[in-house]
Amino acid sequence: MSDEHAGDSGDDSGPNSDARPIVYDLAPNCTADDVETDAYYHAVVNGVVEYGIFVDVSDSVSGLIHESNLSTDYEVGDRLVVRLDSVRENGDIAFAEETPDDYRTLTVDHEPTITPISNLTVGDSVTVEGVVTQIKQTGGPTVFRIADDSGIVAAAAFEEAGVRAFPEVDLDDVVRMAGTVEDHEGTRQLEVDGLTVLDDETAADARQRIDAALDER
Repeated sequence: MSDEHAGDSGDDSGPNSDARPIVYDLAPNCTADDVETDAYYHAVVNGVVEYGIFVDVSDSVSGLIHESNLSTDYEVGDRLVVRLDSVRENGDIAFAEETPDDYRTLTVDHEPTITPISNLTVGDSVTVEGVVTQIKQTGGPTVFRIADDSGIVAAAAFEEAGVRAFPEVDLDDVVRMAGTVEDHEGTRQLEVDGLTVLDDETAADARQRIDAALDER
């Protein structure tokens, strides 16, 4: 089954604001930092078990709707509206099947916290933004060198042995890269989970900031 009750996107500020309930449509890269208890979300079923269903509201935010909170049967791939019921201490999320009347949809984009390269700490999951200064293909991962206004770091991205990861990335591109900081032969290295080439406007702002810092140094 599918959700046929879709609202319009809108701005909930101002004297003539739309008072209808909001159902959030999260971008795929949204994280647990972008959700809150008792808010409504568009979701898709990713698993069916005896005691309920598992749903995704983004690529990394998933949870269980217990059978006691379901009004009908669902199959994998079905879409529905859910309310975030609770987040447990271990990070597990519980949803309830609940569709507010006459709702509107508001799209949510994830804006990660950018960590300066000079502040990278082994073991942390981070997002960095910088210019690609070198691309080296090894017998295993593709190794990018990324420079921002604070320093340079090597970043290893693995597609498969000897195969170029992120072939769309060129030297001097401005990129946003997410991953985990690891110790590689005594130096910090970013193990890449995802990489995005920034669009023209965002890239220009980042490049100007980086160039200014390099000129100052």
